[in-house]
Amino acid sequence: MPKKVSKQGKKVKDIKTNNKDIFSEIAEILAKDKRFIKDDNTIDKIGFRNAISSLDEILLRKFYDNKVIKSCYFKKVGDLIVFDKTEFMYLFENVQFLGDSYTRFKSDIGLIDKNEKFIVDNDDVVLSFPFKDCVLEFDSTDANDDREEYFINERISKEKIDVMFENKVFINCKKIGKDGEKNIEKFDINDNLLIKGNNLLALHTLLPVYKESIKLMYWDILYNTENDKIPYADSFKHSSWLVMMKNRLEIAKKLIRDDGVICLQCDETEMAYLKVLCDEIFNRNNCINVISLNTSTVSGPKIAHVNSGKGFPKTKEYILIYSVNSQKVYVKVPKIPKESFSSRYDRIIPEWKKEDNIMLENGELDIDNCNEKIKDYTILTISQYAKEHNIEINDVWLQENAYRIFVVDPNKSLSDLYKNTTFDKIIKFVKTSTGLNKLIITNFNRSAKITNIELANAELKSEMYLSDNWVDKDVLTTGIHHEGGVTLEGGKKPEKLVKRLIDSFTNEKDIVLDAYFGTGTTGSVVMKMNRRFIGIEQLDEHIDKLAIPRLKNVINGDETGISKLPDVNWKGGGSFVYIELAKLNQNYIDRINNVKKSEENKLLSIYSDIKNNAYLNCYIDTNRIDSQTEKFTSLNFTDKKKFLRELLDKNQLYVNLMDIDDKEFNISDNDKKFTKSFYKKGN
Repeated sequence: MPKKVSKQGKKVKDIKTNNKDIFSEIAEILAKDKRFIKDDNTIDKIGFRNAISSLDEILLRKFYDNKVIKSCYFKKVGDLIVFDKTEFMYLFENVQFLGDSYTRFKSDIGLIDKNEKFIVDNDDVVLSFPFKDCVLEFDSTDANDDREEYFINERISKEKIDVMFENKVFINCKKIGKDGEKNIEKFDINDNLLIKGNNLLALHTLLPVYKESIKLMYWDILYNTENDKIPYADSFKHSSWLVMMKNRLEIAKKLIRDDGVICLQCDETEMAYLKVLCDEIFNRNNCINVISLNTSTVSGPKIAHVNSGKGFPKTKEYILIYSVNSQKVYVKVPKIPKESFSSRYDRIIPEWKKEDNIMLENGELDIDNCNEKIKDYTILTISQYAKEHNIEINDVWLQENAYRIFVVDPNKSLSDLYKNTTFDKIIKFVKTSTGLNKLIITNFNRSAKITNIELANAELKSEMYLSDNWVDKDVLTTGIHHEGGVTLEGGKKPEKLVKRLIDSFTNEKDIVLDAYFGTGTTGSVVMKMNRRFIGIEQLDEHIDKLAIPRLKNVINGDETGISKLPDVNWKGGGSFVYIELAKLNQNYIDRINNVKKSEENKLLSIYSDIKNNAYLNCYIDTNRIDSQTEKFTSLNFTDKKKFLRELLDKNQLYVNLMDIDDKEFNISDNDKKFTKSFYKKGN
């Protein structure tokens, strides 16, 4: 049987590490101690862990007498011999200890202090959860079956993690524009970029080129609900999700500009924990906002939820906004239209024109000339005007005439400012000491406490600044199924929502990165707003059937979403570069995930292929693998898929850059040139 050789010069299947030897030595000691042998002749790892925690004297003597364990975990301090209990406990987080003793915390998650005691209130609060210092091998899949988790500990398995995060090779490199698709061999940093592959590995691959370059990240993350179809083992789903997010946020922080931000959209399932996690990674002081947004109305299925008596209907989500340095971030808070203007706007100046509003807002107003222009304007109540012109007043008419409708604002008192002014006209422009232009009426009682003098224009007052509570129609996820020309029944976000974030935090030509690209909403909006995007997506279905067709629609002049907004007016154009992380073991993962229950017989041929051709997990006993075929065939469908995934070395999912010229991987000359050009930043 052929052996796969890694570029570190070791036969992967034959690898023997110090940790492996330690595990063997520990197992041999425990096998001879009946206290740690369960009825099924397996080791009681929980009992073992508890014995270590209590510094069991019999066990420590056996460890001290073992040369391998002694050299690693005992040290001499003066005349004393000390057992390094803390370091030894990290063994329980290693992949070898998967099963019933993942960590000392088991599945408990909570807030702890620096002494690892759970607390209710303390300034030194951090989020603690199993595998916090680990990397989780995670790949998106549409299969919702459980599987074993592979948490690789940073202390014990640093070499494996370093290899996992090596720069990767790109294949199928092409540029897609209005003239179609063409293969490319040179990277241009000014191009939009769509990457197919695992987003954690892709983010690490981007680091050499885009370190501290991203102005905005918008991630519509996995919410950790059943709809996400995340293949976590149920007992550790919560902790697994936190590890998955922690791994990605740590590398994201290195990519964000000093004046940039990351926006994470989620629901209440994990919001509280994600907030604490972000506080820890980005620093609590760098939290810009926690936005609450009303994404739906109480209708349809929501009504059924009300009638079930299970609680209030869920109609909101959240966007957590963090920066690397909050002192450098400038937020351009946008305005949105008011739903309607108040009935207090009950005056009309019939002669008023839309261009007069420009004069009213213009700080360079020539008071004398403008007052000459409006000297014959009159002011009437709306009801009086309607009666004189036989007009029926309704909402449509009010909106159409908002530019010439006013309110005599009882909250504005300018009597002191103008007490020495002689008024001889009904309405008049004035300029305040702060340089603001005001429109006033002059027939007022100067002796009154509140002087009704300023006229506020309905059109100019028809907008308001956004707060951190977004309840307007632009953030609703209803009615957008066909936005962008592609259909996704659930999960798609409105283009207007993404536009709002881009408007608030970026300028033209800035880079926006979306590591959960999905249907391509972020890329579509970025192109229409003359920014640059980097998108990362792993699922074939999302890339091929949704994201790429949608981006092509944008290039060809897509008229949906934000396209027809006055400040966008999208007519088409632009291009993007599509690349894939070159798969290695990921090919087997994909094949395993794609097998349906009705095709179970395919798993046997995959098993044979993996045995002979894949890069195997270094902990697999290669001398026994050929003899296990019969046992494999006796497993149920789900366990077969689990077993096959366990065979694979997870840090060999994709081809590393160091292997680009290896003939075994069959990388094309075109893709080699593009990949090498990428890591040289296109030079």
